[in-house]
Amino acid sequence: MVEKKKYNEKTEILLNKIQKLYEKSGMIDINFKDFLKKIKENSHLNILSKELINENNTSIEQLDIKKLYDILSYNIIGQEEAHKKILSTIWKNFSEHSDKAENIFVNGPTGVGKTETFQILANSIDVPIIFEDCTKFIVAEEEGDYVEKILTDLFIASNGNINKTAHGIVVLDNIDKLASVASDMPTTNEVLQIILLKMIDNYKYMINNTILETKDITFVALGNYSGIERMNEPILGFNSPQIRKEYKDINFNDINDFGIIPEFLRCFPTLISMKALTQNDMKKILLESANSPLINLKKYYKHYGVSFTYDNNTILEIVNKAIQYDTGARGLQTVLTDTTFEADMEIACNKIGTFKELIISAETINNPKKYILKK
Repeated sequence: MVEKKKYNEKTEILLNKIQKLYEKSGMIDINFKDFLKKIKENSHLNILSKELINENNTSIEQLDIKKLYDILSYNIIGQEEAHKKILSTIWKNFSEHSDKAENIFVNGPTGVGKTETFQILANSIDVPIIFEDCTKFIVAEEEGDYVEKILTDLFIASNGNINKTAHGIVVLDNIDKLASVASDMPTTNEVLQIILLKMIDNYKYMINNTILETKDITFVALGNYSGIERMNEPILGFNSPQIRKEYKDINFNDINDFGIIPEFLRCFPTLISMKALTQNDMKKILLESANSPLINLKKYYKHYGVSFTYDNNTILEIVNKAIQYDTGARGLQTVLTDTTFEADMEIACNKIGTFKELIISAETINNPKKYILKK
C-alpha cells in the first residue's frame, strides 16, 4: 500500500510537469490528450519535456544530442556547423571519460545567435548555465570579488549542489569588450583578462565548506570583435585596399591582434565561428524560425481580429533593408517596427473588430504610411 502511494505521488508530480509543459508550449488551442501525442511527434516539445520531466539528470550523455541540435536549428537559422561543434564539445566535456573540460571560444558578427544558442541550451538541459556580461566588469573591485561572484552565481543556479556546480557552464558574454590596446603598462582590460584567467585555469575556491575546482566547469567566451574581419593589412602598396576576412577564417592570432592576451586564449582550445547571415538565412528566419518577428507580429494582430497580409516582394524588401543595418537578425525586428507603427496606431485607436485585414507591400517598408487596413 505504501509503494502504491509512492507511485501515485510520482505520477501526480509527472502530470504536473507535463501540465507546465502544456502551458509553456502556447498550444492552448488543442486539448490536453492531443498535446501528449504532439510531444512524441515534435522534437522541440520533446526537448522541453526532457527539461521538465528529467530534472535529476546531470549527465549530458543521457540526453539526445540530435534533438538538442534540432531545437537549436529550429530556433537559430544558418549556424548548423557551429551548433555541431558546440554540442560535440559539450558532450565530450560531460562524458565520464573526460579529464578536464574543454573551454569554448565563440566569435561572430552581432545578431547571429551566439548568446541565444546558450540561452536555449540553458532551458533545454539539466546543467546549470550562467551568463556573465563582461561589459559590467570594472577593475576597481577586488580580484577575488569577480571569481567569487561568478562561482557563487553558478552555485546558486545549481540549487546548492556542489557537484553540479563543478560541472556547470559559465558563459562570458561580450568578452570582446575586454580587448586591450598595446601598451608598455598593463591596461585596465588586460588586468580584467588576467583576473578571469585565474578562475578559468583550474582555480580552487572554498564554497559551502567544500573546495570547488574549476577544471570541470565549461567556460564559454562569446564576442563579435567588430571590425576584426577588416584588420588584415595589405602586404604591398601603401594605398592597397584591405583584404576583408570572413568570420569563419578568423583565427586566434587575429583575436590576439584584436586585444585578447595569449595567456587567456590558451585556455580556449576550441575556436568556433558563427557566420554572417546571408539573404537566404534572413528570409528563412522570417518565414521558418521559431523566433520569427514576422510570424510573431502575425499572431499579435490575430488577437485583435486582424489578418496580416504581405507578398514575397515585401519579404525580400524587409530582408534587404535589415541587411543594411548590419545587426544580423535583430535588424528584421527593427525594419518591421519601423514599417508597422503607423498602422499599429490606427488599429490601437479604434475598437477591436473595426479592422479585418492589414496589407503591407514592398512600398510600405520604405514609407510606413503606404499600408491598407480593410474593415
